[in-house]
Amino acid sequence: MIFEALGIHLPGLSEWITILGGFYGAWGYPAILLAAAIENTLLVTLIFPGGTMVLLGGVYAGLGILDLPSVIAVGWVGTFLGASFDYAIGRGGHAGPTSRLLRKPMLAKPLERAGRMLARYGLPALIAGHFISHIRSLVAVAAGLTGMPYLRFALFEAPAALLWAGAYAIGGYFLADQIPLFEEILTRFGGFLAAGISLFVAWQVWRSVWSARTDQTARLREASAGPGPELRR
Repeated sequence: MIFEALGIHLPGLSEWITILGGFYGAWGYPAILLAAAIENTLLVTLIFPGGTMVLLGGVYAGLGILDLPSVIAVGWVGTFLGASFDYAIGRGGHAGPTSRLLRKPMLAKPLERAGRMLARYGLPALIAGHFISHIRSLVAVAAGLTGMPYLRFALFEAPAALLWAGAYAIGGYFLADQIPLFEEILTRFGGFLAAGISLFVAWQVWRSVWSARTDQTARLREASAGPGPELRR
């Protein structure tokens, strides 16, 4: 409504679907593969809309522009490649720059939790991780860090990646017939939705910053405390 008052026209959902249809018709499959791979890569997973691009691939399959099994297949391959890259980061995470990165407070504790979850639950942990954005990459990195053989990781990751890609693509396929309904909902409640998303993102950023500061303060206190009585003797 603010943009309308300023005389600025923003494309509606149907218009965006039409605009992006040309891109998906020409580059849909490689774009979905690349997006799924990037979506499942450490540090990029929170900011890159790979899942949205797989979902849109399903929408365009529902509209007859793409083929649904092919969308699922390239999404599956991309997801598996992204997870394998994270696994490789974990395998090389015991020395060098990668080790310093993974020891940072923002990653160290979540990786420890992801490792415990993977050791306890195995395949269910990988499946669940794919649907929780800030855990997805950490589970794969933890698999590499803990020395899980790649073959075993691949046997776990392949069905988990297929389930993730299939859920998004099939969901988009069935959403294709509901575009007018979603457009009506966005027209009426889009402002509230945008505000809610903004608040959620702000909360996630604040939580990450607060956690990093808390960990840093704890380390500084430990360092300033010096060695214990036994060591001083």
